[in-house]
Amino acid sequence: MRRSSYPPSHLLVDATPVVNDLPVRLPRLKQALGLPWDGLAACLGVDPRQLQRWRKGTLPNGFAMAALFLLADRIPDGASILRDDDSGLPDRREGS
Repeated sequence: MRRSSYPPSHLLVDATPVVNDLPVRLPRLKQALGLPWDGLAACLGVDPRQLQRWRKGTLPNGFAMAALFLLADRIPDGASILRDDDSGLPDRREGS
């Protein structure tokens, strides 16, 4: 009997919410880290102007997105800020 190469549904990933909401999620991550924008850029190894472009909707490349998640994973609930599972998290928008 031949097995299907298609993965089980619980392993399928939909990155759309993360990508679409990144301009909203970046300020939340910055606030949770307690960093200024140039500090966040330095932690990610990107130019602050590149971070500004992400804040305006430009998508980071794969390495930069991985760096975002690796950095977020260093603080409690940090990865939840970037993922679409923050229903239980307090509102972390800047100015709130």
